Amino acid sequence: MASYHLGIIERFDPKTLEYEEYTPEKYGCIAVTDDALEPALLQLGQLPTFWHTGARPAVGFAITGITLLPPGSVPAFRRALENAGDPALRAAIDKAREAGRQQKYMILYGL
Repeated sequence: MASYHLGIIERFDPKTLEYEEYTPEKYGCIAVTDDALEPALLQLGQLPTFWHTGARPAVGFAITGITLLPPGSVPAFRRALENAGDPALRAAIDKAREAGRQQKYMILYGL
């Protein structure tokens, strides 16, 4: 089963390449299963994001890659998680709420 790791980037640097490396512990990532997250991802196909670095603006999620969510996209992401209605997403909702409150970027590793 595929999974995702979701965390908060404390100091976002759009020019760094460090986001291309898989370092979930650096961002305090939590694991979410593909089954739980899939309905929310499908809702967010038009959400402004970045793929792998801050220099690659994109739309939607890099399902098997690295997605960076800018602060302006975090509230819609949180709402989609809430609308999915899966109790397994509670920690992810809390993480998105925290990022939104702090106006931080989020990172989503698709594995």
